[in-house]
Amino acid sequence: MPLPAHVYKILTPAAWQSCQGQPRLALGADDAQFIHLAEPDQVNRIAAKFFSKEPQVIVVELDPAKLPGRLVHEANPGGATLYYHLYDGYLPFSAVTGVKTVNN
Repeated sequence: MPLPAHVYKILTPAAWQSCQGQPRLALGADDAQFIHLAEPDQVNRIAAKFFSKEPQVIVVELDPAKLPGRLVHEANPGGATLYYHLYDGYLPFSAVTGVKTVNN
């Protein structure tokens, strides 16, 4: 399967601020086993479900070719919808191709 043009990581504004000046994006405990990423049409649904207490979220656009690790397109356990998960990697700022603030 070819790589998508972009994948997206949703962060809280606080997480985004905490990683400024660092070589990689800050990740939470939910990303311990693998890093959760989204396709464009999944961003709003994921933000509403997992970031409902945040009035705004930061959507970071990433170039998957610049992500170290293993990018897998798979369903979450017990689910049918496919998501991108990055195993054994991290999100370097060099992979960031765009950033936008989205009202949630």
